[in-house]
Amino acid sequence: SLYSALTSLPQKRTELQVSLEMLIDALGDLIAAKKSQAFLPLFFTDAKNAADAGAEIPLQRLVKIYDIVVHTYRECEKNANVTLAVANMASRIKMA
Repeated sequence: SLYSALTSLPQKRTELQVSLEMLIDALGDLIAAKKSQAFLPLFFTDAKNAADAGAEIPLQRLVKIYDIVVHTYRECEKNANVTLAVANMASRIKMA
């Protein structure tokens, strides 16, 4: 599940930030796929793969999750406690 995947994210700040950057790129692709078929994905191999991966998730939820992940990334940049930041992100995503 998404929640268990989030709780298994790296606990080292630098490794977590790399994972969050990839998640931000993936979510950006999913959002772009909802709006257009003509975009260059950053994470997925092509636009169709992104569209297929996000087909079941409403655009509004994807945007909320994107905002939550970006917020968590910025918190890590400000030296927030990594364990608490991930737990907070997981909780917020579960409610998104």
